[in-house]
Amino acid sequence: MAKKLIVGNILAESIKIKQMWTQNPTFAVPDLTAAEHAAQESALAAKENAVEALRAQLAGLIEERDGIARELNGWNVRIRRGVGFTFGLESPQYKMVGGTPPSERKPTTRKPKAPAP
Repeated sequence: MAKKLIVGNILAESIKIKQMWTQNPTFAVPDLTAAEHAAQESALAAKENAVEALRAQLAGLIEERDGIARELNGWNVRIRRGVGFTFGLESPQYKMVGGTPPSERKPTTRKPKAPAP
């Protein structure tokens, strides 16, 4: 299973590496330069900022959606109750709007008490 990447930790580590590389310019890694490392770090930071901005936007949209859904659900309940009151709880109209007629409801049962030890 692949290890989950934590971008904030990777960026923090990259900053430390960049500081070390700045203080030790003779340090070398085959096929990798300090400039390439810095460019990749900048690219990751830019993408992370974009992702966080979209997450904030998405959180706002989800909150708006949930508010509308709560309101519509309340309306649906009111309408279903009105249909039950107007046409009766056993009517086909009540079933049509999602109501369960009392004749189709399961009877309530009590759980037996646990025997005393």
